[in-house]
Amino acid sequence: MNKRPTTTAGIAQYTPVLTRDQVAHLLKRTMFGATKADVDFFVGMTAAQIMAVLLTSPPTPPSPPLNNYSTGDPTVWDVVVPLGQTWVNSGNDNFNDNRIASYKAWWIGQMYSQTRSMQEKMVLFWHNHFSTQAAPNSARYAYTHNVMLRRNALGNFRTFAKEVSVDPLMLVFLNGYLNQAGPDPDENYGRELQELFTVGKNADGASPFSEADVKAAAKVLTGYQIDAKNAKGIFTLSRHDTTDKQFSAFYSNTVIKGNPGSATASAGELDQLLDMIFATPNVAINIVQNIYRFFVYYVIDDTTFANVIQPLATIFQNSKYDIKTLLQTLFTSQHFFDASILGALIKSPIELSVSAVREFVGSFPPASNFQAQYNAWYQMYLVAQNLGQDLGDPPNVAGWLAYYQAPSYHELWINTVTLPQRFNFVKILLGTGYPAAPYHIFIAPISVASLFTDAADPNALVADLVTLAYRLPVTANFTATLKSALVGQVADHYWSDLWNKYIGQVAAGIEDQPTIALVTSKLNALFQFLLNQPEFQLS
Repeated sequence: MNKRPTTTAGIAQYTPVLTRDQVAHLLKRTMFGATKADVDFFVGMTAAQIMAVLLTSPPTPPSPPLNNYSTGDPTVWDVVVPLGQTWVNSGNDNFNDNRIASYKAWWIGQMYSQTRSMQEKMVLFWHNHFSTQAAPNSARYAYTHNVMLRRNALGNFRTFAKEVSVDPLMLVFLNGYLNQAGPDPDENYGRELQELFTVGKNADGASPFSEADVKAAAKVLTGYQIDAKNAKGIFTLSRHDTTDKQFSAFYSNTVIKGNPGSATASAGELDQLLDMIFATPNVAINIVQNIYRFFVYYVIDDTTFANVIQPLATIFQNSKYDIKTLLQTLFTSQHFFDASILGALIKSPIELSVSAVREFVGSFPPASNFQAQYNAWYQMYLVAQNLGQDLGDPPNVAGWLAYYQAPSYHELWINTVTLPQRFNFVKILLGTGYPAAPYHIFIAPISVASLFTDAADPNALVADLVTLAYRLPVTANFTATLKSALVGQVADHYWSDLWNKYIGQVAAGIEDQPTIALVTSKLNALFQFLLNQPEFQLS
């Protein structure tokens, strides 16, 4: 595996005003791509100032997904929810497959239209961490689960863990709604709550807690069911194990007392279970490592553990598991801005598809044509799915392999099948585009070049596009190759004259097709080379 050189940089704050490249680095890791407008907005700020903005949740939650699928065909016409109305409050699961497709398209739409906030990227992180699957479960449960992820994404992790535990999609996914008092309570959620979601495993892969702890946790978690009509978890005392629950020395031999006569006290055992779990230092270390691998780099060597993971875990635990405190410290650290971290991650399929469109396409069909809009979003969902990341449906309870499978981790996103498909994605965006009748989703190179005030200068334009597309520095020879796409073997003024001629015609309201065709041809050659390099796959 190609490992980055070790850095000794720790979590001391990086205080200088960020360069344009550093702003792009921070935004590409915390958002889905770094558009020119986003970079321009933050240039001149320090990392702390930028994070103060990024850690602010959007002022209003997104509008819910719509019925975009009814066509008049009785097999797909939703008689309960009219076309263009939301299905999330319908109280039933008619046309569930259509609604799951609507939900997945909608979610991509939230990523594409994200505000200058880290919330959207954190929703994807927590979706992988608290892994659940939408299909073949209720689309309404999937949506309420997504709302719950958004509500807690930048909040308190202890509160988050409780809400996840009684979430209807999680209760279905890990059989929690079947868990009741008896000789053999269902251990699925009790095990994963500890092994994956909170405590984690030791460095050797063994669990620090015991099998008896799994069984005791399963007893605490008996009695939870689902109110299907209202898509929420409920507690039923008659199904709850009211005996005492004994835990091991790892949990200081804690006993959670049974409460045979009280539904309120019995339901409160979940709080006692979480308090016991969160009293261990393992929780903070597990979460910090997972966030580090997702956002910074997937190799955690001894130096990184000592200088970054351990002190961050201490801060996280001391903050009573405040997620913003953890993220603020990590993304303003000297470690995050060390040169060894730049371009160190391979973009996930979702990051690739959404960021490419945000950075280079610039527009989707308008909300006034919601069917075309949903179709466009769904096209980008399909791109990511075909590349190995099915949004809403990770392969198992541990999430996508690239975030936990040692030693390759993110390198698993790239193989002999997916790499050509990644390049083909760019080829389609630069060619016919993806259909969303009556629209097409494609890169218009003239529109991208027009974003830059110095587009007439081939040297400045190439430099600006490299900053937009890449996080790794490029060689002089590479830059010269990009520039030659614009000017060929002649002087720089060849491109400058051509671009200024085009701009002058636009200002005069003239549509000179030969000039437009020549400018487009030159820019297409540049973009084909720029976006089909390995560097474009890195963040």
